[in-house]
Amino acid sequence: MFLSVQRNEPLKIVKDFGAGLRAICFLTSLCPPTSVDAEVLYMRRTDREVTDPKAIEEIIETAEYCTVSMCDDSQPYGVWMNYGYRDNCFYFHSAGSGHKLEVLRKNPRVCIQLACDTQVILSGAPDTWSMQYRSVVATGKAQFVDDPAAKQEGLDILLHHFAGRGFSFPNEVLENVTIIKVPLERISAKENLL
Repeated sequence: MFLSVQRNEPLKIVKDFGAGLRAICFLTSLCPPTSVDAEVLYMRRTDREVTDPKAIEEIIETAEYCTVSMCDDSQPYGVWMNYGYRDNCFYFHSAGSGHKLEVLRKNPRVCIQLACDTQVILSGAPDTWSMQYRSVVATGKAQFVDDPAAKQEGLDILLHHFAGRGFSFPNEVLENVTIIKVPLERISAKENLL
């Protein structure tokens, strides 16, 4: 369960499990300020929480998997996407049409999930098996980039993530590609390194 936590404010969480079962937790430590300029998400497993901004950005830079989730009316919808990241914004590219773009035009709210260093640990009895990982969950609102110079910048950021450098594109490529920019609103990071 993720709950929004404002920086530097303690939080009391009440979770009702039904049948009279209730859990009350107090977050005793305050969320530290971060260079990732986004609201911090509450995390139940604080022993696995990553709060160092440089460590969070390192996960973002090295993640092997990225899923962008959105809501298509009342139905969840998620897609794997290539991405770039700079200045608290994710950048994605897409063709000029398709279901994903239709959904984002109706509701631009997205949840971005990244994972790296994943490995299933099959040691001992099955009830003790575990998963090694580092992960980030972030939310924001998708914005469509229309300006050709801003599209070029978005593609540079995206390609720098994979190739270590940007590339120049002719105008016809920029006209046919859709660049989606997602400024971060909330973020959390977690790891289980065994």
